[in-house]
Amino acid sequence: MVGYKYNTEQEAIDAVALCNKYYGIPVSEDSVTQTFTNYFFNESIGYYIIYSEELQQVLGNPQEIIIILNKL
Repeated sequence: MVGYKYNTEQEAIDAVALCNKYYGIPVSEDSVTQTFTNYFFNESIGYYIIYSEELQQVLGNPQEIIIILNKL
């Protein structure tokens, strides 16, 4: 998958906030949509945001992300 990797949770939070500001979300406190994107965490890579075309305008070019899932 492609996306954006971050070293710290704060960096991921800041990236989400940047996207929200760019797209003007939320429009109000009562809006159904409260964020444009979200970040995720995986032990193998840390914090990341999954790529979408709209994010590239704000966050730049994505990189390949390889997530290793733990087997049960």
